Amino acid sequence: LMRTAAIELGRTRPMALCVALHPGTVATPLSAPFVKSGLEVQTTEQAADRLLDTVGRLSAGSSGGFFDHRGKTVPW
Repeated sequence: LMRTAAIELGRTRPMALCVALHPGTVATPLSAPFVKSGLEVQTTEQAADRLLDTVGRLSAGSSGGFFDHRGKTVPW
């Protein structure tokens, strides 16, 4: 779905960026059971800042990709 959306968007808006983002483990009630397993847990503010930073560093050529909160490509 993401790749198709990126391709279709790119036809009329070549500079647009359409990506999937993985925020990592964020401190929420959903992630609470995983905190004990030694995962890096971020606050919601940290997660948002990291995702915005990641998007800010991507180019239009990255459209259709999947990236984590550190800006690294996540394989589909």
